[in-house]
Amino acid sequence: MAVFSTIAKNTDHFEDKVYLGNGSSQAITGLSFSPDIWWLKARDGNSAWFAQNSTMGIGKNLVYGGSENDAEATTSIITSRDSGGLTLTSSQLVNGSATGYVGTFLKGGNASTSSNSDGSITSTVQANDTGGISIVEWTGTGANATIGHGLSTAPDCIWIKNRTDVQHWRSYWHGGNRSGQSGTMNETNQVDLWDTAAVQASSAFWNNTKPTSSVFSVGTDSGTNTSSKSYIAYCFSNRNGFMRSGTYQGNGKSHGSFVFTGFQPQAVIIHRYDSSGESWSYKSQISLFTDKDGSASTSSGANHGNNIEKNHIMDTDGQETSQDTIQFYSNGFATATTDAKSNGEGNHYVYIAFGKMPMVATNKVLGTAF
Repeated sequence: MAVFSTIAKNTDHFEDKVYLGNGSSQAITGLSFSPDIWWLKARDGNSAWFAQNSTMGIGKNLVYGGSENDAEATTSIITSRDSGGLTLTSSQLVNGSATGYVGTFLKGGNASTSSNSDGSITSTVQANDTGGISIVEWTGTGANATIGHGLSTAPDCIWIKNRTDVQHWRSYWHGGNRSGQSGTMNETNQVDLWDTAAVQASSAFWNNTKPTSSVFSVGTDSGTNTSSKSYIAYCFSNRNGFMRSGTYQGNGKSHGSFVFTGFQPQAVIIHRYDSSGESWSYKSQISLFTDKDGSASTSSGANHGNNIEKNHIMDTDGQETSQDTIQFYSNGFATATTDAKSNGEGNHYVYIAFGKMPMVATNKVLGTAF
């Protein structure tokens, strides 16, 4: 099945980069956009993930990993958000001397926000509708409500953080509606981001209501809509050739279940949600082909074809590891491990994938695997 891309160039909306810290001021350059969502992580050191967005601004951050549930913090770790990247200070979180880092960058609405009254709660939104990405800000009411998200299609995945309190990130995922099974994932439940907890079911999360092309619903849970608390959400709506989120079931074999995305992934985030105890994994092509200092890899891992072995655990402060191999193809990905972290027999997983190359580009050229 050929899926034509709706986006001419994926790197206009998403890119990840590796760089070597210098312990001083450093500019991360080369993006084709000013980033609106970014997270940075040391590849060879035990430091937390560092996350920000352009709606909150570079003076505010949501550090996660070992402290994923912390409230918003005020920092001066990023000096500026630039036309093609970021300028960093000497903080060990983002730019320690001789430390290797990986950075993930997404385009929103180029920091241009507007008031949105589509829902019962007025929100502040910046949206990149072409890429299917929006950043939404609101103040909770403590009562069932709807919130405008600024996209033209319903979000397939939503991440929410209570900025005011110590509270887990909440997340909505569309897919895997297996009524009565432990793997059910729909508008009746949620899974905590960057945590090892299993899926939770309650109308307090999403008011048991699917997102629409204009709004998503929230209940009364403290992670989504407590009165007078400040919230931020990242909304992702699937786009052909660029981004896809959903669920899959593992088969427990060395050749795991194939997940069709319609593009060659650049990066994939995976989490088992039907049982507690498993971490969130981040796999990227950029980690395969580069060493921790950002130079071209000469290790055996660089010669494994489409096998992605290097892994970042998103709910810990640990360094990059080599485990739980997955394979990237021109039209999707498949696990190549029997580990329960990504492919346990009968286990259920959520994922979000960002594309490097569409299966069929806007110029009608067929993409191939690397």
